[in-house]
Amino acid sequence: MVTSTRTPNPRSIKFSPESGKFGFGGLHSFASAREAVGHTLAESLFAIPVVTNVLVLPEFVTVTVDEPASWEKWFARVLAVLEDAVLEER
Repeated sequence: MVTSTRTPNPRSIKFSPESGKFGFGGLHSFASAREAVGHTLAESLFAIPVVTNVLVLPEFVTVTVDEPASWEKWFARVLAVLEDAVLEER
């Protein structure tokens, strides 16, 4: 339901819904949990301790973590948060 694509930055992965869009209009960029307050999806992603940046557009979300090795442990949780967000929009 959500696919992932590596980016040139090894700390960032781009996530795209296979059908539809993330239900948040426009571009939203968050560099901290404090900035994400009030944005449900970003708040959920920043609840993951290694997330350092979130970029949200209707077509995709890019998530950045503290170091590339963090993806091994936390990828599934990030993906689950994003898949839940797509399901909520249906």
